[in-house]
Order: sequence, then C-alpha cells, then structure tokens
Amino acid sequence: MVRFKSRVVTEGNIADNSVTTAKILDGTITNAKMDVDEGHNIEIKRKAASETVNNSAALQNDNDLVTSSLAASTVWTFELVGRFITGTSTTPDAQFDVVLPTGATWFIGANANLSTADAVQAIESESGDAAKSFGVTTVARLLILNGYIRIGSTAGTCQLRWAQAAAAVEDTTFSADGYMMVRRIV
Repeated sequence: MVRFKSRVVTEGNIADNSVTTAKILDGTITNAKMDVDEGHNIEIKRKAASETVNNSAALQNDNDLVTSSLAASTVWTFELVGRFITGTSTTPDAQFDVVLPTGATWFIGANANLSTADAVQAIESESGDAAKSFGVTTVARLLILNGYIRIGSTAGTCQLRWAQAAAAVEDTTFSADGYMMVRRIV
C-alpha cells in the first residue's frame, strides 16, 4: 500500500519543498512530484496540449513529457499512456524512444491497440535499442508503456522522444492529456 504524507494545498499548489510543479485543477493533479513513504518519489507529467509532427521521422523531444532530475543510484518504475492518430492514412505510423542520463539502463514493454480496432502490438525495448515503431491509424488509439529504469552514478532526466516512423506529408498527433509517470522504488 502506498501512503502519501499530508500536504497543504494553497492557491492550487501543493505546499511542500519536494513539490516543484504540482497544480490541482478540477480535483486532478496535472503535474506533480511528491514524496511517498521513506523518501520515495512519484513524478507525473501530463501532456498539456496535443503535439503534431508532419513529414518528419527525426525523433524530437516531447514538449511536456520530461521529468526533473532522477537521483543517481536509484531504480524507478515507468509508465506512459498516450493517444496517437494520423491524418489520412496509416503510412507514417510513429516511433518512440526514451533518453536517460549516461550510464542508466532500462527495459520497457508496451501494449498498443493502434493499427486496428482489435489488434494489439507487443513492443519491448532495452537500453541501447533503436527507436521502436508502432502502427497508428486515422482513429485515435491508445499506447501504454510500462517498465523500469535503473539510474547509474549520473543523475538526470527521463525524456520521451517521438516522431513519424516513415516521413509522410500528413499529420501524426500525440493527443493532449496523455501522461508519463515515474515512481522511485529504490
């Protein structure tokens, strides 16, 4: 069971020195970092606005989904939930990777109901793998990534990058309200 320490909410912010970007909007924490039992942390980053790539397979940093610095010599669980859609065809599809500090290792798996209404793609990726591609259609589909990250002796951020898998002159959009969450476990 996870128990959160008491927090005081003032003017929409969680008042605590460990919280740097927390906001409460309509009862939902939109971006937060908080202490959980014995110094463990949870950080949630919400995709504030939809983001579109057109005619580019060059991986680019997501505008919203980057953590604050993750401490050296720690282990974190990782979760990403997002909706992707293309403009007029399935030609561009999409690809992603995660940029971590030097010396960090990771293993991430995905279940994606993206190419057709009843198809589920299994995606696995480890440190050093090339970017992973997944199918996207003209109907918004959900991508869910889960895994863990082991930070080495260098602290640093966790940054999601994504692009079209094959450059095409049409939009590929990562919709607003997706999120990335990391939770320190060691």
